[in-house]
Amino acid sequence: MYYFRIIFSLLIAILAVSSCENFQSSEEINTELSLEEDFELVNINDDYEIMVPSYMKVAKTLNDEASLQYQNIFKQNFLVVLDEPSDEFVSVFEELGEYDHDISMIENYMHIQTGYMKEELTLSQEYEPVTLKINGLDAISIEFDAFIEDYPDEIFYHLTYIDGGKNIYMIMSWTTMEQKEPLKNTFEQIASTFFLL
Repeated sequence: MYYFRIIFSLLIAILAVSSCENFQSSEEINTELSLEEDFELVNINDDYEIMVPSYMKVAKTLNDEASLQYQNIFKQNFLVVLDEPSDEFVSVFEELGEYDHDISMIENYMHIQTGYMKEELTLSQEYEPVTLKINGLDAISIEFDAFIEDYPDEIFYHLTYIDGGKNIYMIMSWTTMEQKEPLKNTFEQIASTFFLL
C-alpha cells in the first residue's frame, strides 16, 4: 500500500519543481483549455481512462507506486494517480483503529491520506472539501497551499479521491503558487475526466 510512501512523492515533486527555473510565466499558460483540442486520453491497464493536457509528458520519478505519472517541468505542472484495493485499505485501517464506520469509505480515505500529507507539510491554507460525482462515481476534492521543509516557496495541491468500488483512487496535481491561478482550472478538468473501465 502506497499511503506510507506518499511522502516520497512529495519530496520528489519539490525537487522537480526546484530543479528548474520558471521558463514560462503564468501569463503564457492558457487557463481555458479545451478537452477536445488540448487534452489526450490515456488508458491505464484497461482499469481507467483519464484526459491529460497534451503539453504534459510521461514521468517516471514522481512516485514509484503511481499508476500514472505526468509532468511539464517548464510549466511546473505535475500529476500522479495512485490506487489501491478498497478492501485492503479498509482492513488495514480497521486494524489500526483509524477507520470511522460513521462516514463513507471515500471520506475515510480522504481524511487518512490528507492527514499523512499534513504531517510532512506546513499548511498555509486549506480549502473545504467538495463532494462530487465524477462519471457516476463518488468523489471528494480538496485543495491546499503548503510549505515543505527546506523549500522556500509555497506549493498548491489539488487532490481528488474517487471510490471506484473494487479500488480507490487519488488524483494529485500540484504546482508552484505562482502557477496556481493559471493551472487550477486545468487540475479540475483533469480530475473530471476520470472514467472507470
